[in-house]
Amino acid sequence: MALRTTKTRVIELSVKSRPLMVFLIMIALFILFSVMNVHFASVINLEAIGYGILSVGIVAVGMMVVMISGGFDLSVGSTLAFTGVIACKLMEGHLPIWSAIVIAIILGAAIGYSNGALITMVGINPFIATLGTMSMVRGLALAITQGMPVYGLPQPFAFLGEGRLFGFPFAILLMLLLVLLLDQFLRRTRWGRLFYYVGGNPEAAKLSGISNVRVRVAGYMLTGTLAAVAGVMLSSRMMSMMATSGAGLELKAIAACIIGGAALSGGEGTIVGAFLGALLVGFIDDILILSNVSSYWQQFSSGAILVAVVTLDILIRHLRQK
Repeated sequence: MALRTTKTRVIELSVKSRPLMVFLIMIALFILFSVMNVHFASVINLEAIGYGILSVGIVAVGMMVVMISGGFDLSVGSTLAFTGVIACKLMEGHLPIWSAIVIAIILGAAIGYSNGALITMVGINPFIATLGTMSMVRGLALAITQGMPVYGLPQPFAFLGEGRLFGFPFAILLMLLLVLLLDQFLRRTRWGRLFYYVGGNPEAAKLSGISNVRVRVAGYMLTGTLAAVAGVMLSSRMMSMMATSGAGLELKAIAACIIGGAALSGGEGTIVGAFLGALLVGFIDDILILSNVSSYWQQFSSGAILVAVVTLDILIRHLRQK
């Protein structure tokens, strides 16, 4: 009887919480994939999954904040490439590593501020504003590099992408730390709750004295900053950077957020959900690679997961209403 009650509670919680539903799906897939391939659950492969979702994972948690506030950002992939290129170019010119990183992150925040200003102050639709920024920033990266990779970086820079701290990969630890900090920020702080208020009911938030402009601009700045962090981490891992890096990253990040419970209308979602959405796609991609399935199917799998999880969520909610 107690076991049946526990199962019922788990089902009820999974219905109410998309992140929990995704987590339960991941556990089932982990067990299934471990049986299918003995290498899947190995430490080396789990680290490979972590590295594989590094850029998407970092960008998705920032994207989730913007989506909660009622927007989205199509320029994150271009921002990743541009800031990574700038950091590499500065280091190539013998600027100290940390100075180059700080400048790249400031540029990422500035791109995010520009997006937020265009959307909230000028009144341009988020799709048009960030699409335009995406093209401009990618064009700048291509113009700076002339389409050629930037390399010849100082060896200590490799620590960010390949180094270990207390035996664990530093890059993965940084990603997990960002997830933890932003999750606590949204759930525990007054500023964090403002993003939900603005995304859920902008008019009510405005009447309550909340500055919708400031909140939304702050969200876009955070997303731009995290895209720059991802760009620095990617360039460190590869010890080079190309202006074409990060292509399609924006769609992967948005998909991870929607899988994790975000709503395009705003006001819903969690940081943990965005991370779990990215991790779920990473699981599927990894087992396809281990099974020697063509890489072309990886993009198909991302779309299929998005449709399947959202469809399952809708069906369960309809059943609950009956």
